[in-house]
Amino acid sequence: MNVTEEEYQELLRRPGVKSKIVQAPEPEKKKSKHGNKMTEVDGYKFPSKLEADYYCGLVLRLRAGEIKGFARQARFAIGGGREYLCDFVVWHLDDTSEIIDTKGFLTEIYKLKKSLFNEKYPKLKIKEIK
Repeated sequence: MNVTEEEYQELLRRPGVKSKIVQAPEPEKKKSKHGNKMTEVDGYKFPSKLEADYYCGLVLRLRAGEIKGFARQARFAIGGGREYLCDFVVWHLDDTSEIIDTKGFLTEIYKLKKSLFNEKYPKLKIKEIK
């Protein structure tokens, strides 16, 4: 039933009728499935504090001249239209590279994608940071 503003005001004038403003409750913050905490550093959003901390370490190493560079969120095709998305690729001074994945918890999907990655890229190794 729709009530006009005039009908509402008339209803409020009746004896015994009071108006009460009710606010919707604040939505509860949804906890992460694996307990990770979204963290922002340098304008980048990281799905976990562990990944954000690792990024900060890479920035310091780059500034100190200990590494040539790094990339975030590098994608690797692993077949069947699927991709493996690593947290970082680090390029070292000796022209080697390292694939880094920060993991607080190893999910089944991660284990599957890592296995497919290892089959497709046998010379590349994923370094897991826990």
